[in-house]
Amino acid sequence: MDSVFTVSSTDFEPAYLALHRSGELRRRAQQAVQSLADCRVCPRNCGVNRLADRTAACKTGRYAKVGSYFPHFGEEDCLRGWNGSGTIFFSLCNLRCVFCQNYDISQVGEGQETSAERLAEMSRMLLQTQPPAIEPDRHCHTPYDCPFWEHCTKDKPARWIHYLPGSKHVVGQLTQQGVTTIDEIPAGTKLSPVQRRVKENVEWVSAKLGPLLKAVQYRVLDWQSK
Repeated sequence: MDSVFTVSSTDFEPAYLALHRSGELRRRAQQAVQSLADCRVCPRNCGVNRLADRTAACKTGRYAKVGSYFPHFGEEDCLRGWNGSGTIFFSLCNLRCVFCQNYDISQVGEGQETSAERLAEMSRMLLQTQPPAIEPDRHCHTPYDCPFWEHCTKDKPARWIHYLPGSKHVVGQLTQQGVTTIDEIPAGTKLSPVQRRVKENVEWVSAKLGPLLKAVQYRVLDWQSK
C-alpha cells in the first residue's frame, strides 16, 4: 500500500496526548463544561442551564446518561476488527426520528447518569484484551431485568445478600463492605422492617392477613397446570 495512506505505529502519536501534556486539553474540557450554563451544543440553541441540571430538547442535564457499553460486533469489519469495537451507547437524543431503532434509549431515556470518572472506567474496560469477570449485581436489573439472572446465580448461597428484599441501595452498600450473605449483615445496619425480619429469619404474616387465614374453615384448593 502507498505510504501516503499508512502511518507507522512507532511514529504515530494521537494529537490529544500532546494537548494533555501542555494542559490545553484540560482547559478545553473546562470550557466545554462551562458552556452548559447556556447550552448551545446542538443547532436547537435552546440555551438551557444544564449546569443546574435543567433539561430541554435533548432531555439531558448536567451528566450524560449511558444506556450500555460493550465490545460491539454489529459494525463493518473495518470498524470492529476481530474483537469488536469498544462502544458506549449514550441515552437521549435531540432528534425525533420516526423510525428510530434505538427508541428505548434515544427517547425513553433508559440508562444511568454517568460521571466523567465512570466514563473513564468504561473506556479502560473496553481497552482490555479480555473481558473482565462481572459478578451478578444490581446492574443486572438496570434498565431492565436480565433474562440470564437465574443462570448466573444458580450457585449462590440460599441467603445471598442480593436476595434481601427492598432497597437495592442498601444491598449495594453492604456488598461494598464485603458482605456476601444476609446472615453476615452487621448489627446496627439500617434496614427496613421487612429486611429486618428476613435477616432475623422470622416467619411473619401481616396483622390484616393473619385473622383472615385463621377464619378459613374449608379446604383451600391450589389449582396448578403444567
